[in-house]
Order: sequence, then C-alpha cells, then structure tokens
Amino acid sequence: MKDIEKLVRKNIAALCPYSTARDDYQGPLGVFLDANESPYENGWNRYPDPHQKALKARISEIKGIDADNIFLGNGSDEAIDLVFRVFCEPGKDNVVAISPSYGMYEVAAAINDIEVRKVQLGEDFGLDADALLDACDGRTKAIFLCSPNNPSGNAFSNAEVLEITRRFDGIVVLDEAYIDFCSVPSLIGKAATEGNLIVLQTLSKARGMAALRLGMAFSTKRIIGLMSMVKYPYNINKATQETVMEMLGSPVDAQVAEIKAQRVLVAGKLAALPAVRKVYPSEANFLLVKVDDADAAYSRLIDGGIIVRNRSRVPGCSGCLRITIGTPEENVKLIEPPIEQNEQVDSLDKFRFVPGAISGLKALSGLGFELVLASNQDGLGTASFPEEDFLPYHRLMLETLEAEGVVFDDQLIDRHFPADNSPFRKPGTGMFGKYLAGDYDLAGSYVIGDRETDLKLAENLGAKGLLIDRSDPAASWMKAVERIRGGERCATVVRKTAETDISIRLDLDGKGDACIDTGLKFLDHMLAQLVHHGGMSLDIRCKGDLEVDEHHTIEDVGIALGTALKQALGDKRGIGRYGFALPMDESRAIVLLDFGGRSELVWDVQFTREYVGDVPTEMFKHFFKSLSDAADCNLYIEAHGENNHHIAESVFKAFARTVRQAAARNVFTYELPSSKGLL
Repeated sequence: MKDIEKLVRKNIAALCPYSTARDDYQGPLGVFLDANESPYENGWNRYPDPHQKALKARISEIKGIDADNIFLGNGSDEAIDLVFRVFCEPGKDNVVAISPSYGMYEVAAAINDIEVRKVQLGEDFGLDADALLDACDGRTKAIFLCSPNNPSGNAFSNAEVLEITRRFDGIVVLDEAYIDFCSVPSLIGKAATEGNLIVLQTLSKARGMAALRLGMAFSTKRIIGLMSMVKYPYNINKATQETVMEMLGSPVDAQVAEIKAQRVLVAGKLAALPAVRKVYPSEANFLLVKVDDADAAYSRLIDGGIIVRNRSRVPGCSGCLRITIGTPEENVKLIEPPIEQNEQVDSLDKFRFVPGAISGLKALSGLGFELVLASNQDGLGTASFPEEDFLPYHRLMLETLEAEGVVFDDQLIDRHFPADNSPFRKPGTGMFGKYLAGDYDLAGSYVIGDRETDLKLAENLGAKGLLIDRSDPAASWMKAVERIRGGERCATVVRKTAETDISIRLDLDGKGDACIDTGLKFLDHMLAQLVHHGGMSLDIRCKGDLEVDEHHTIEDVGIALGTALKQALGDKRGIGRYGFALPMDESRAIVLLDFGGRSELVWDVQFTREYVGDVPTEMFKHFFKSLSDAADCNLYIEAHGENNHHIAESVFKAFARTVRQAAARNVFTYELPSSKGLL
C-alpha cells in the first residue's frame, strides 16, 4: 500500500474542513434555524445535501463500489483541480501527463502554479510506461492518464495502467470519461484497493447529462476523504442531485450501442474520401481524422453549420480534426456532401480580402523579395470551373493590390483536382521549377499561407513557413511582417567557465515554450516568469559548481541571459526601447528599463530572509546587475512586501512585463528609437 500521507500538502493534512450543524443532526426533519436560509418553503430555499448521500448510494449500486469510495464534483474538472489542491505544492511540485490529451489537466495545473511535464505518446498514440516514469522526479506528485484518450480515441490496456500505478509512488489519475464506449473494462474495481489510483468518470458523455455538470471520482476512502474535505461545501446543487437521481433510472444501452455502430459506419465513410489520409481507431464516441488540409476542411464544415474540433495545432495531431459521432441524421450531414466541397472563387460573394493581407503585402513590398502568388484552383478550365467564372475576380484582386503598390512578380496556379495527386498541386513543388534550379536562396525565402499545406509546401521547398491564423488573420499578418522585416529575434548563447557550463536559447517572439534547469529550483521558477509574462520562449540549461555555493550559477546565468537579450534585439530597430511595469499582488514591484546601450542598476529591494527556496536573497541583486551589464541596459528595480517569495516573484514578473514592453516592435515604421541614430 502506498504511503499517501507523504504526498498530502501539510496544510491540507492539518485542515479543519467547513462543517454544518446538520452534520450533527441525524433525526427526522426538524426546525432549521442554523444556516440563515429563507424559512419560506418554495422547494429551493434550503441548502442541498453537501455530502450527496442519496445520490452516492444510487451510484454505489450502479458502479458496484462503496459510497465512501465515491466523490461527486461539478464535472470531472472539479476532481482534477482537487488533485492539485490536495497533493501539489504551488511553485514546487510537478505532475506528468501524456500528450496529446485532455487540455484541462494543463489548465488546472497552471491555475495552481504546478509544472506539467508532458510525455509524447508513441506511434498511433501508444503508451510508454518507462518514458512516463523517467519524466518523474522527487517532486512529481501525480501522473495523468486518459483512457480512452482524448483526442486520439485509443484505449490503454489495464495491465499498462496498473504497471504504472504499481511502479509510481505518487497519485495516478485515470480519466475514464469515455469508458462506456470502450471494449477495455473499467478499472473502477481497483480504485478502492490500489492505494494511489483515482479513477474519473462522468455523466456528460454516454449518460447524456452534460448540462447538469456531475463528475465522479473513485478511490480509497482516505483520498476521497481528502477531496471531500477541500471541496466547496455545497458543490452539487439540489436541482442536479434530484435530476441525476431521476435520469439514472433511464437506460442508455441502446444509445451507446447505436453510437458504437455509427462510429464504425462514419469511420468507413470518412476513410473513403480523397481528402482523408487516416481515420484513427477509436474506443470513444469520436474519431480523430487526419486530412489533407485541416484548416480548410474545418472552415468548410463551419460554413455548412457543422461544428467539429480542429486539433491540428496539438502536438502529435498535425492535420487532424476530432469529430464527435452524432445521431444517424447528423452523421449523414457530415458525410453528404463530403468535407471537401469546392472553394472555387467563381462568384462575388466568395471574393474577399483577408483582414491584414493588403497592409501586410504592402509592408513586404520593396524589401528585395520577389512576390510570387501560388494557388490551387481545382479543375480550373474544366466544365466544373470555367475560366470565365474565375478570371474576372482574379483580375479584380490583382488590380486592387496594384492600387496599393503590391505587384506580384510571378503567378503560379495549379488546375488539378485533389484526386489527381498531381506533383504540381500544392504542397507539391512541380510548378516551382525555376525556383528550384539553384538561382534562389530558398532558405532565406518565406511561404505565407493560412493552411497546413502551405507549411508543408515551405518544408518541401526548403523555405520558412508562416501560418496565418484564420481566427485572427490581421494579427497573424502583422506577426508575419514583423518576422520577415525584422528577422527572427532569437539568440543562442553557450558560456563555459571553470565554474559553470551554460547554454541558452531565447526567442523574443516565441510561443511561451520553456525548458529551464539551472540546478536551483527557485531560480528556475523565477526564470519561468519571463516566459509566462514576457511573451517569449526560453531554454536554459546550466551545470554549475553548486557543491561550492550558488554564486557562480546565479551570476553566470544572469550574464548569459543578458547576452542573449542583447543578441536577440539585434540593431533594435522598431523596438519601444523603454519599459515600465507596476504590478500589484501581495507585493508591489516597480521596474524601469531602457535598452539604450548603457548599463546601470538601481536596486531597492529588501528581503528579510537569507534564502528563498534554494536561492540566497543577496544574489538577486547580483543576478540583475550581471544581466544589465551583459545586455547593455539600464534597470531600476524597487519592491516591497511581507512575503519574501512574493517579493522575488513580483520583481521577476515586473521585469518580464517590462522587457515585453520595451522589446515590442512596430515593423511598419521600423525606426531606431534614438535621436543619435545609434543604440
């Protein structure tokens, strides 16, 4: 049996939970003057049963598990959140989760300030127990598994899950939201005996009660007791409790059977479509479908009033849509007409400019690039798409752009249908012949488009690909222009001394990716604030002589990070140069920044402890002094508060926001922010 008490947060173990006077009253209905409710009976004037005793008794009968092993929450999301709140110390502990999987694990972790270590599933989304366990360390409190998994749809064997449960000393959370559609039996029978297993289920899927928001967790009596102790007192309202009790009497076996049968039928129909590359096997009530162009297929379905999930930007799901199995009538609408309806520009109602496209192309003109228009126009010149239906609108587009100063140097239009599998059709490179002859710097060229196939075309050409987000095209075009006019604001710094070995990769315009390991956990936590609040991506690896003390590691990381900032800013054209931040939390911090090429630090921060975590508080000043000297920037930092952790955190958060402000670029003006002409 696992020692759960070692995993529980100390403040939770010592918590005296909220209780009501009715917990002490066991008799028949009496005169209730304890809860300050309205005394006038209307059916809703009394608080609901905080322990959901009647509902748990009914679920106990259905599931075959004791009521003391059942937790009921406001959806499974409440139970997920409680795992973090009961077991994980904010800012210190971490959890491991499979990827891709249900996004709420990561959201709940972020809310609770817990690191999530994602382990990519293998080929066809297979589970690698060794990889999961290798990602764990002494601060790993939980592993999250989802089976059948969302969005992949596959299920893991019970043997695989139990192997992880028995090899891992922390909590294993097994999310069985889709278990009713699955051929693999539930592990609910092991929840009460494994010691560290929490099985999650829901009434939102097969039972059809999504609007009622009731999720279930099954585990040992101790774990369920801890979750019940931390939850809000009346987390399940009376209407939900009564309605669920009533609906549990209605069988859903026939509906589940129909969904499983429709799953097979829809999978076969989809697999036969030319635009579909693969339909992944599913044990859930949905299918993960890989298509030629997920963005285009998604948009066509939306235009047709059919809503699915575009998962193409989820790691491991490139080009994929997740499609829920509906009623037979809904499934027919999905397949008939097929998802590859034409996008022929053959009428005025189809002709429109994407927001940001004209200004973006105008900003890119005159930079020394050749502008090449490349387009697939399915069946152009055939009876299904006569040229006379296309050319008027094509000419209108060219004339509109020319009036704005945008002229294409070349136009490449492929006329094949997708079913032709022509090498000339994007993302094939057949129509790019002259650009492949060696006379063009393709590595220094860009493909800009709003489809995954455009990124594939860039890869096939050996060029850089920039994807326009259809949900916010204007912002995407601005970012594309910024990237091309200003170049990538990235830097890689490797610094080796007798005391430290440091490598840093910084992307000022990154997507928030972070991998930070300095050997000092609190310093890692502080540096992570630069990513979360600075809008950058940051990879820092440091091996230092921590057996001596922390000085060299902290100093040299500051020097290397300052050097990376200076290199990534380049000639500083278009940046704001100055930054100011005054965030208010438990502590107050003021940070002023000037990337003006001079180095000075003014430090007014008082700590009352020698250490915060594993970092000496005296070294924070030294860190920022080293950084400002290496980055050639002026820094003014002032912070006050009572909690030393929060003081340090407020400084790093404010610094991150200040860097974000000072480094922000306006590439449409692209001026040097100095009257001297030099920074």
